[in-house]
Amino acid sequence: MSVADKKFVKIIEDGIELVGGRYVIPLPWMDPNSILPNNKGQARKRFEMLERRFRRDPELKIKYVEFMNKMYDRGYMEQVCETSYEGREWYLPHHPVIRQETRQSKGGLRLCSQTSRRLPERPTSTRAGLTNSLVGVLLRYREEKVAVMADIEGMFLQVVVPPEDRDALRFLWRSNEKKS
Repeated sequence: MSVADKKFVKIIEDGIELVGGRYVIPLPWMDPNSILPNNKGQARKRFEMLERRFRRDPELKIKYVEFMNKMYDRGYMEQVCETSYEGREWYLPHHPVIRQETRQSKGGLRLCSQTSRRLPERPTSTRAGLTNSLVGVLLRYREEKVAVMADIEGMFLQVVVPPEDRDALRFLWRSNEKKS
């Protein structure tokens, strides 16, 4: 493992907790005291593009709102108004990915967060601006004798982000889209 991999594993091992049947795992910050630049304006522009797409495709909007409502109802996301931790507010642009129906899967919609966007300066977190390249993932997949692969949708949403890291995983959404 690289030095960064070892640091990541240590952060996870030291910070992981099982609370109420779900794992609480901290974000693997390269520098725990780093300050993120304000990207709310960029995220707002991307969200406005998504809303224009919804106006052109009302059926897509219905599916997207249903998906977001399901995630909210299951407790996978929460509505926030203020920043709790100064300098850790980061907005993830998002868009729908439509899966075509096949014999193996029933298709559908999923939300894709665009975490590969680079920060204006050196990335400060592996989550906010530094993702693994596909080539690297595929090469590491061949390193050991046994490789494990799974559908991570349900598993990923079962991981709880601690309150001090949640402001770094924000996204814009209209609260009036939430069913009452």
